[in-house]
Amino acid sequence: MSRFYFILLIAGLFIVSCRTSKNLTMPNSASPPEYTITYIIHGDANYLYHDADGNALQADEHILSEAKKVAEQATKGEVFIFHQQPERKILWLFPKKDRQFFYYRNGEKIYEQKYSPGSKTQPFTAEAEMYSQLHSTGPDTASHKNVILYFGHEVPQHQRGPYHLSRPDAVFDTESFSQGLHRFLQPGENKFDLAVLSTCNNGTPAMIHALSPFTDYVLASPQNLHLSHIDTQALQTLNQAGSVSTQKLADDMAKDTYQRLTSFLQTMVTLSVYDTDRLRSYLPGFNQDYSSYLVNQPAPSPVADNIDCATLSFFDDQFKDGLQVWYKPPQFGSKRKAASYSGWGCRE
Repeated sequence: MSRFYFILLIAGLFIVSCRTSKNLTMPNSASPPEYTITYIIHGDANYLYHDADGNALQADEHILSEAKKVAEQATKGEVFIFHQQPERKILWLFPKKDRQFFYYRNGEKIYEQKYSPGSKTQPFTAEAEMYSQLHSTGPDTASHKNVILYFGHEVPQHQRGPYHLSRPDAVFDTESFSQGLHRFLQPGENKFDLAVLSTCNNGTPAMIHALSPFTDYVLASPQNLHLSHIDTQALQTLNQAGSVSTQKLADDMAKDTYQRLTSFLQTMVTLSVYDTDRLRSYLPGFNQDYSSYLVNQPAPSPVADNIDCATLSFFDDQFKDGLQVWYKPPQFGSKRKAASYSGWGCRE
């Protein structure tokens, strides 16, 4: 009999641990937001880095702190924060709820809860479920800005190995990532205004092509991006009357990050803002040329950085249209004399 009750207890723990979220409802007193900001912060990997003073920091925890500050100052908007922490097991068998979710409306924290990932094959299913329960476009959908930000390691074009340390079998590549972001768009919403990728080497033809149907602008780095991440304090300008344009918002975030990184890094610093509407005329062909090129290349090393796509034979000057680029060459090495950068990164 004791064994029977033990099995019931374990089954109960399993059922509770597998639930992604409870039903979330918005308090009646909450006024409609004028904009939406969504942070997805990957923490299920090694994110140790050192700041300019040599202090050891965890990048995901630093980003989480910054996201909360932005949320507290978002007095006219709503902010979703998802912190994807490593998944632990109950009795080495059943997953615990280790990921953290925070929801802010008009500068006030409304919800805080833990949750578990929803799927091994489809990223962001649990996050998108909670988002859909609380997201509001407000009275004027046309003027409601929607910004989504992802912080993590490089999203591989094709899965090369485990991306999540505690979930080594989970699928995560360019295609699944872009479809995962698409899940956040609700009925009647066609695109995000801005998607920010605070990752290394994802300013590529493949990634921008995958995201272009779902967002008006993309801010990403075509090269290595220091783990101190893209700065997001400029999101506070969304509180201003009439709101800031999406291009200016993206440019300000890139400029702030560029100025901070170039103040202490001796390595290359590169950031690009992609206007997907202006890329539409050439991006499909450009990406096809890039895909054909990759077929004849050996499998890239997981730690290899991109090269400037402009150095490849199929690159055309028209591919620079629709980009704003912030670039500083490295102070040492063979690339120190490269005075400019196309804004596109390619695998060598």
